[in-house]
Amino acid sequence: MPFVYSALKELSAHHPKALAAASLIAGLVLGGTLRSRWAAFIILSLVGGFPVAILYGERIGLPSYASCILVVMIDLALAFTALNILRRLGEHGRMGSYLGRLRSRYIPLAHGGDSSRLWRLGSAGVIVAATIFIGWWLPVIISYFLNLELKDALRLIALGLALGGVLAWGIYAGLAIAVSSPILLAAAFLAILMILAQIFKVMMGVKGKPYKERIRR
Repeated sequence: MPFVYSALKELSAHHPKALAAASLIAGLVLGGTLRSRWAAFIILSLVGGFPVAILYGERIGLPSYASCILVVMIDLALAFTALNILRRLGEHGRMGSYLGRLRSRYIPLAHGGDSSRLWRLGSAGVIVAATIFIGWWLPVIISYFLNLELKDALRLIALGLALGGVLAWGIYAGLAIAVSSPILLAAAFLAILMILAQIFKVMMGVKGKPYKERIRR
């Protein structure tokens, strides 16, 4: 599509590092390098976040705290790349119009929807909380919809990643002391973090009718 090509062309001119990071990730996925344990770690951390990265890291001999640090670095680099790509795509024709409609539709959700608990957190609090409990991709979308400055968005995402890493590491370390079976440890670890993520989704109003329908009432 022409607008995608133009956006990528401008991205390469203005943000070559972001494009290089995206190309590296794409190369790992498509280049057949998944046989490498480190490439597998990168892909699993992007897909599954802290819990999957910690579990796989333990399997390849990587301490849980080191896995968390690597996930923070990887996710922050990907968030930077994704934000730049979204901004460039938003400046072009039909894609820009489409993203603009999405922005106007979901800005209330980005602010915390109609949930009083999340509304009190403010936009910054929602972004940090979303990073902790959901992952890097949701705060990227919220930051774009709210048109935050790139440096401000990255600071909030970095804070959320750091707190999320500490939370995941703390839960895993505590379970490792109480549970001796690796299988039970992995199951309990994943279950706890999935429950926390579902609680956050419910608080954010992800489930149920769209925000606009609730406002009309």
